[in-house]
Amino acid sequence: MSQPPSQAPPPSQQNAYAPPPGQPQGYPPAGQPYYPPPSQYYPPTAGYAPPGQPPYAQGSYAPQYVPSGYYQAPPTNYGAPPGPPNANYYAGPSSSYPQQPPVGYQAGYAPPPGAYAPAGYPGQPTTPGVPSMPLAPGGVAPEMSASFEPPTVLYRDTIIHNPKYSGGLAVVGYTKDQIVHDINRINKAAGDEKKLSAILVELGPLKMDVVAQEFPNHNNKNESLAQHVVRKTSGHVEKTLLGLIEGPLRYDVELVRSSIAGLGTNESLLNEAILDHTPTDIALLDYVYRQKFNKSLAHAVSSDLSGNVAKLFKFVTDPNRELLPAPNTSPEELQKLLDNDVDDLYNSGPGRIGTNEEKIYKISTHRTHEHLTNLCTRYKQKHRKPVSEMIRDEFGSSNHDAKALLFIVNGAEISHHAHLANVAPLALRDAESLEDTMKGLGTKNTLLIMRVLRAQWSRGRMEATKQAYYRIYEKSLARRVKGETSGAFEDLLLAMIGPS
Repeated sequence: MSQPPSQAPPPSQQNAYAPPPGQPQGYPPAGQPYYPPPSQYYPPTAGYAPPGQPPYAQGSYAPQYVPSGYYQAPPTNYGAPPGPPNANYYAGPSSSYPQQPPVGYQAGYAPPPGAYAPAGYPGQPTTPGVPSMPLAPGGVAPEMSASFEPPTVLYRDTIIHNPKYSGGLAVVGYTKDQIVHDINRINKAAGDEKKLSAILVELGPLKMDVVAQEFPNHNNKNESLAQHVVRKTSGHVEKTLLGLIEGPLRYDVELVRSSIAGLGTNESLLNEAILDHTPTDIALLDYVYRQKFNKSLAHAVSSDLSGNVAKLFKFVTDPNRELLPAPNTSPEELQKLLDNDVDDLYNSGPGRIGTNEEKIYKISTHRTHEHLTNLCTRYKQKHRKPVSEMIRDEFGSSNHDAKALLFIVNGAEISHHAHLANVAPLALRDAESLEDTMKGLGTKNTLLIMRVLRAQWSRGRMEATKQAYYRIYEKSLARRVKGETSGAFEDLLLAMIGPS
């Protein structure tokens, strides 16, 4: 493992997988574990590149995919530190919350400098010698209208093709010859599940889309990549590879559908499928869900639920939900919101007769992750009880709304175990959920596949989860999975988890 960088990132660059508040500043001694967490809203941090590709020249991840005919200028600075943030790094309570992306796709939205947009797009630095798009009066590119969509977007910390973009798929630095070469490798793997799995894992979600698009043109049967996988594999390997081909967004659409199909609701699956999503994630999920099932995400979910929990999910599935605090909120206003939320949580439960469920739902679903983490910390300091315990007292632990609230809070609440207090709550929750699929008699393979798949699409998330798993259970996640699986399925999961 490479050594941590010598310069720590400022508080404004912390994210959901960064250590919780109250931890000492600076990096641990050389050789101790550290996390390379993702940014919640921007491209992966410095030094990361897709498998088989060198890191970008500037040390930052280079967006690989832009529309055909557009030039993608090399990024000059994503605002990322010179290396991955450290697991034990925390620079004290932050007065600068991560900037949220706009709700939906608003006209005039300019992505961060160097993001995925044609040269000349507002906010995109131009490159000498490279033509920029002509700007209309007011400095807005002609394509910038209510219907304009960038070719790639972020979904759950992963760069994906924007399903609303109509310009087709193209790859910078991924030539036609290279695409054909990868397709030939897939065809030559024939019935070797291990070899086929290794090829598909290394592609990543964006290249996977391009290969899947071209695959039918390179076999006599006009066979899709998914059909090829079904013909060449079986069982858990087949199910996992089909998930890889779907990619993070379409896979989540299927998770939501599976959780509400048939009689009853798979509450745990529904919670995992959407509760962590930002409003922008929900807008993307809703768009693809409507395309596939001719029904809005909100309507599909609400029609399967009843009672109080339906109110909670109505908040979650609203793409226009506003997350507070807003960007650039002053330190004074941040503190005021934090104090008010602590008081409102208490006065909605322990501080009154009966429970104001809707108020608790709204605070839990209308706050940024960083704010929720600070809220959980401050609530425990003031009321001598964790928010999770308050929820159990007020809602029990078996009702769906209780499980949903605990899922949210467990991703923000600092562990009461001293040796885990400097590990990001989201990473702890992910590690514990993976262990739940393997403990006891038998392995819950379907859940194991789902949780490994969703973590591996964001390498920062996977690395943070692996480190958290080791801290909790004193063994590597790869070693644990190896003991529970075998054959090509074991090889595939280990490839997705990556080196220990």
